[in-house]
Parts: sequence; structure tokens; C-alpha cells
Amino acid sequence: PTCAPAAGPLAAIESRLDAAGRGAAAGARAGAVLDVQGCGLAYSAAWGVADRATRAPMRTDDALRLGSIGKLYTAAAIHRLAARGALDLDAPVSRYLRAEDASGVAGRDATFRQLLNHTGGVPDYYALPDIRRWDWTQSLTPARILTAVRGVPATHEPGAAYAYSNSGYHLAALAAERATGRPFAQIIAEDAIGPLGVTATRDHETAPGGRVHGYAGRADTWSSAENTGPDSGVTGTAADVRGMLAALFLPDGALRPIGDAMRAGLVDTSKARQQAGPGAEVRTSRGGLVLVGHTGDVEGYLSFAYAVPAKGATLVGHLTASDHERFGTLLRAPVAAVEEACAARGALRPSRSNRSAV
Repeated sequence: PTCAPAAGPLAAIESRLDAAGRGAAAGARAGAVLDVQGCGLAYSAAWGVADRATRAPMRTDDALRLGSIGKLYTAAAIHRLAARGALDLDAPVSRYLRAEDASGVAGRDATFRQLLNHTGGVPDYYALPDIRRWDWTQSLTPARILTAVRGVPATHEPGAAYAYSNSGYHLAALAAERATGRPFAQIIAEDAIGPLGVTATRDHETAPGGRVHGYAGRADTWSSAENTGPDSGVTGTAADVRGMLAALFLPDGALRPIGDAMRAGLVDTSKARQQAGPGAEVRTSRGGLVLVGHTGDVEGYLSFAYAVPAKGATLVGHLTASDHERFGTLLRAPVAAVEEACAARGALRPSRSNRSAV
């Protein structure tokens, strides 16, 4: 761990975080990162290797392929545009599209809000029968994705139900481009990454590269361009992701009004204790913690990024292997750590705990 050793109850909590991270990295034969802040915890650690071939160690300042955590940045940018009047969240995106844009794509008349909360009905390109035969060294762009889903039936009428759709974020990005006259890469840079004040975050239009290799079984997925596009195109360090979460979702965050808008009007999903807002997921742990953020899954790289607004806490984790069982263990450990640390802090210092609550 890069954090100073803790004492008392926090030492035991951090020891369990160490065990979870070390076990996930060793079991997956890959790298793992955890960053857990709040209720007295100031924990950041990395384990395992960033590259099986060279045995280069994983570092806490490595740039991580964040997968669908990138949707938080896309949604934040679109909400900022709406706050400035550049687009209307509740208008059909077809209002902003050219006649030839997304022609024949189901859900073209969904609103931005519906696309961001996955009720737009746009068919998800990951559900296409030929998805495994795609060339994953080629970037995922709105033009490519919307062409791929052209003619595929809608999952439902806009607003009628929830069905997770990566394609919907491509449609929203294209409409935002038309509304502003700017490429979406510029929108992300100027309306999401820039205002967050983070320095090691990038939006990728081509394969991210970098020193961190990911693994799907024995296959090295480093050359994959899956971590591109408005649904999954962001890389960043754990510290940068923590800064994003704090800015959007913690009580004193600089972009808290945007974060609030991203979790307003929650809709139920198909998962227990999980709801979706127009940009952010809201999950409730078995212990009652309300977590706001997203997970990310591109082949070889699994991530989570959650804020706990009521406790002023953030949880960021990453595993460089498509090992969902060990990733689940990696996610459960910091959730339990924050629950325990906040409970201990409440027992020891109730007045400070009260001040941190929303």
C-alpha cells in the first residue's frame, strides 16, 4: 500500500483490503488496484503485474482502461451542455440529427435522458450475433456502431422499459455533436475532463496502449480498441477517478449539481438493489450503503468506481483480467471496509460522523 499504516480498527480493515487485492491479483495472474477513501480510510495500493511477459509491477498511478465508467464522463458532458441550454435533455435526439444520421436505427426518437438511463430502446451492439467476429483493433465510433444496429428491432418503445444499451450512448454522442457543432472528443475534453481538474485522464479514439496489459484467459488484450467511443473510451489513474467521483457526487463536489442530475429520476433495472439514473448507477449494499457510480468491463480489464455520498467516501478498483469471480471479491472488500470504518468512526466520534452525512 502507498498509504501510511493505520492504527486500531482501521489497521485490521486495511489488512483485509490487502488480502483481497493480493488474492485477486495472484488468482487472476494479473494486476489489481484499490483506492478507498473516507471514514478515516486513506488507502491506495497495487498488486501483481502490469505485464505477464515482462513481470513489470502494477502501480497505483497506472492509467486504467475504465470501460463503461466512461459513461459517467459522457453523461456529465451532456448534462453540462443541457445546463447551458445547448441541448434539451427531454427532447427527442432526432431534433438535432441530420436526416441521414442513424437512419433506420431504432430509438432515434428517444430523448437524451432516455438514452442516458437506458430506457431509449436502442438495440445494444453487444447483443448482435456476429459480435465475436468483429475486428476489435478498430475503434468504436458512433458511425460504426449505429451502422451495425441499423434495422435491428427496438428492445421497447422509448421510455417504456429499461434495457442496458451501449449503442444508446453512441446515439446520444452523435446528437450532442450535431447540437454543438463540435466533435464528441472535444466535448468530453472541454465539458467533462477539463472541469474535473484531473490531469491523467484521457478519452480515446484509438486503442489506448500504455504499460498495462489485460488478459482474457491466456490471451493478451492490450491491442484491443474496445476501450474507445462514448460508451467506454476513457482511461485514468485511480486517483483521477476518485477526483471525478468526488467532484460529481460528494457533498462539497465542484460539479455536484451535475452529479445530482445524473442520478435524478431513478428507474429500476433487472438487478436487485440497483437503479439507473440518466448517467449514473445507484446501488445499495446489503449493509445499506448507497453507492453512486458505475462499473466497467472491456475484455481483459474490469473496473468499478463508486461514491458513497452519505459518508463522503469513494471506492475505485481495477483488475487486469476478465475474471469476474475474483473481481466480485475485489469489489465486495472495499464496500465492507467502508461500512466497517464508518460504523467504527460513528461509534468513536459521533459528532464528526453526523457532520459528514447528507
